[in-house]
Amino acid sequence: MKQTLRGILGEQPPAATLYGGLPADLLDYAFNLPPLFTLCPAREMIGEYSYHEDLETIFRGYRRAPGQPDPPPLPPEPKSFDSYEEKVAYRARKAWLGEERRLAREQNTLRAYRQVFGEENPLAVRYKDVFALTDPGDLARKLPALKGWRGGFAAGLPLFTRYFNEFCQVIRAGGPIAIEGGPCLFGADEVIVRVETAGGARDFDFIGGFNYDSYGQNGNPLLDYLSQNAGAARELRFISKKRALTTDEFEHLNTQFSLAERLGCPMVVTVPDMAYIKYLDSLLPYLDAKTGEAARQRFRAEAHRIADLYLAAIGALRQTYRVRELAVLHERDQGLLDLFYEKRHPFEDSKVVRAREDKLASVLDYVTMPAMPYYLWGIGNILEFNSLLEAESLIKCGRLHKSAFQLHALLFPHRVSRDGEHTAYFAGQPYKDYRDGAGWAAEAVEAPEGHEGSMRGAGGCDDSN
Repeated sequence: MKQTLRGILGEQPPAATLYGGLPADLLDYAFNLPPLFTLCPAREMIGEYSYHEDLETIFRGYRRAPGQPDPPPLPPEPKSFDSYEEKVAYRARKAWLGEERRLAREQNTLRAYRQVFGEENPLAVRYKDVFALTDPGDLARKLPALKGWRGGFAAGLPLFTRYFNEFCQVIRAGGPIAIEGGPCLFGADEVIVRVETAGGARDFDFIGGFNYDSYGQNGNPLLDYLSQNAGAARELRFISKKRALTTDEFEHLNTQFSLAERLGCPMVVTVPDMAYIKYLDSLLPYLDAKTGEAARQRFRAEAHRIADLYLAAIGALRQTYRVRELAVLHERDQGLLDLFYEKRHPFEDSKVVRAREDKLASVLDYVTMPAMPYYLWGIGNILEFNSLLEAESLIKCGRLHKSAFQLHALLFPHRVSRDGEHTAYFAGQPYKDYRDGAGWAAEAVEAPEGHEGSMRGAGGCDDSN
């Protein structure tokens, strides 16, 4: 569904939200995501914003609302009472004081919000109820290392965070951090599966089903066709249209390298060819052994060819950016892949992953990839830099690993392609925006002067002070 921030706000003027100071290109940035955005009181998500520390400072300066004396303190509850009436009176007084304190906190909260934002109850936007909309300007107020950083994308883009203030606190304390992320291997209308039977041939989109525009429909047309015609397929062939990385795919990598350089931390980039191969493996039981093995070898070779496009870009970016330590997870690095599967084994739980049986193995790879810095280096604070489409994977990764490490998030929505509706991932071939002949030179990622974007509020936390 095509959306903009201004559209999500609906009838609410930006001035009534945390986003009144954002430039128009951020308010009107067009993206295509499920309609899982909600407006909520800013106080419910305030921990994700730089204003959190401003408000905490104000709270510490408050006691009671003006003109209201503190209620007398209640002595500790005795182990026993002289009478039942005395016990009831004590408990009633305790309840009354609790309510008084609650009301005082509420009044102080409203005063603080009025002081910082100019009104008592500004609104915020969240995605899937847990990811808070922010912008590069607010990130820089929390983390000066990101001042001037735009995320590397061609236009200003909204960003979504989770547990980002906690991530900043770890950095301030000098604790170890790492970044993980990486684009999908390929999207819709890039690899076509041709099923050849005695009755002829039928084509399916590897991602979308019947065609690139049918993604998200109920069921799996390719799987359904093979299961209903078990043993009938004489060949499975793969027609690849992916000749290069799209601009979005390259910029994802470019931005991730830029972020790792600025934060001075190690990074894992995932190239998920093994997850795609596992998905194909789920189709092979419906083919005879010889046909299935031939199909697997064909697809594996194609997945590796596409992975090489990413590895070439990663190699070039590695020469451009100074990244402290880099690991690239893909199927042909057998040592790293073995470590990935070995370390994640204690955390595997299909009840948490809850994927269709034909996709379970590949989805489990996707869900556990964000944990790779923990598996590899034992780092307990990981920043996932990825598309908002991976939000559910992040949530499930956190549930699988419980308290083993803290997974923080910095997510972005992909822009709408030139077809005016789909992102490049879901668009048809004419709108893929491949980087043909563009080379791999990393592009500038600094914000033009005076255009970092600014959310509402009086100042913010600048850790350089």
